Amino acid sequence: MEKIKWGILGTSKICNAIIPCIKKLNYDLVGVATRNLNNRNAFFKNFKIKKKFIGYKELLKDNDINYIYIPLPNTLHLKWCLEAVKKNKNVLCEKPLCLKSKDVKKIIKATKGKNIIVAEAIMYRHNLLIKKLKKILNKNNFGKIIKIKSNFFRDYNLNQKNIRFEKELGGGSLYDLGYYSISLINFLFNSKPKKFIGKRIIKKGVDVKFYGKILYTGNKIGEFCSSFIDKKNDQTVIYCEKAKISIPCTFFRGEKKIIIESKNSKKILYANERVHRYQKQIENIVLSSKKIVKREVDLDETLKNVYCMEMVEKSSQKGKIILV
Repeated sequence: MEKIKWGILGTSKICNAIIPCIKKLNYDLVGVATRNLNNRNAFFKNFKIKKKFIGYKELLKDNDINYIYIPLPNTLHLKWCLEAVKKNKNVLCEKPLCLKSKDVKKIIKATKGKNIIVAEAIMYRHNLLIKKLKKILNKNNFGKIIKIKSNFFRDYNLNQKNIRFEKELGGGSLYDLGYYSISLINFLFNSKPKKFIGKRIIKKGVDVKFYGKILYTGNKIGEFCSSFIDKKNDQTVIYCEKAKISIPCTFFRGEKKIIIESKNSKKILYANERVHRYQKQIENIVLSSKKIVKREVDLDETLKNVYCMEMVEKSSQKGKIILV
């Protein structure tokens, strides 16, 4: 089998979790690119990075590297995904892959005819919890799903410097947190969206709180709320015809459990992890690129998620319901 050799564009905080997972899988981390080496000497020393690249294009020129991880700001994802694809690299890019559905289509087009894949890093999808939840719902013991409500709140100090508050870099709670909820709702419903409603609170030029509602075929309803100004909360509630299913901790690290409440009973199922979800995510792109396993999140799914994100944002900007 071809050796797995990774390169990383940037030295963002999430690399502190990603790099140990790459090494745990016995994959080779060839090098990391940065715009300013002097500011990141401690990073390179701590992780014993073999090659240090000044500039992202320099890393992409390295023919030794066949997998690229992109943890750059949201507005840079499209450019560097396309640059990596040009160099025939497999790509794992942080979410959202793009901010516009037309840009996802550009990536899909660029990968056609190439023996590589681009995958979006939706970490929670690799959790045992989500896989167990999907199996429960597929059995259809509780009737059809009527409504899903998903929150993702993370309380930030708005006075501190944070890339999440920079509009030109794709900041805001919808892109950072709400996108997870949108992707989960789409994954569980697997239905066609037809109506979008979005409302937002703007501070520092970005949405610090966003409420979205998506109506699907079959009268299914998906609601979500993302926030930088409310206390930590990542609860998801699924309303079925015969039961209510709650997940108190959907996206954050913590105790993973599914609470099923029906008319005469209450059952709690646990799904705690032994393997880090980032490790599973990295392994999935490698094995799926070799066609050994199915890719967990393919580009068609990403396209749908970005489209839904785009539509609820459009609704919030125009102050009206968007029908499609």
